[in-house]
Amino acid sequence: MPSDRKSYIYFHRSYRVAETVEPRVGRLLFVFVFVLEVLLIVFHPFLVQALVYSTRNVLTALGYHPTVVFWRMLYRSLPLIDLPTVYPTPLFSAGLFLVSILLPLVMFLIKKVPRMFAGYMLYLSVINASSAAFFILAPHKFPYDISIFSMLYTGTVVGLWILIPVILVMALYSLPTSIVPKMLFILFNVVYAMIFALIRYIFFLICLEDGSVIFMALFYFALGPLFDFVYLVGFYTYYVSNLSEAIRFSRRRWRWLY
Repeated sequence: MPSDRKSYIYFHRSYRVAETVEPRVGRLLFVFVFVLEVLLIVFHPFLVQALVYSTRNVLTALGYHPTVVFWRMLYRSLPLIDLPTVYPTPLFSAGLFLVSILLPLVMFLIKKVPRMFAGYMLYLSVINASSAAFFILAPHKFPYDISIFSMLYTGTVVGLWILIPVILVMALYSLPTSIVPKMLFILFNVVYAMIFALIRYIFFLICLEDGSVIFMALFYFALGPLFDFVYLVGFYTYYVSNLSEAIRFSRRRWRWLY
């Protein structure tokens, strides 16, 4: 007698779609995001202060000597971290340029390296090679220091904190689940973005102080605020995957097209 390979039969999804979100639930979700946006905009100066002074305390505990300076953003002055600017030596710039040129060639010659990873390494190498070439040819014309980097970083992360709820509410609106998990998911991502911004800010400043400003472009464009979308997509994928697994046996969550 053949073994029973399936103890149940899956409900087929052909000609069926997920149930639509109730208008009341959708309105409540948008109201929640609106309130969250207002709170982020109103209290962003206090969030920036927490970011900057926490970073200063950690750097001071590690033996560095950061100073807090202020810059004008919109209608008030906000703090940021400044450190002595360290410039690379000509020999270091030349070595970094050579490594940045050779690394992508080696990556593409090694067939076992995934092409997507090799392509990302090419992206990093182009940024590093451009920075190294600039410091080889005209190091005295480099226009940035740690305070300007801090200003760009702080302003960008604040913009991301405000943008994240807007992106997620559009992505979560049509998902067939209650409003509470969506609200918690949005809050989780905002809080995670703030904690990650603090840890990354400390890491960047330590590397720029112990290394040099030659890595400033690499940090900002490759690992800077644009990198936040990587974990946003990852968290959203994990959330949707678990939701799909939870409702795949539920006929109540599906409706026929005819």
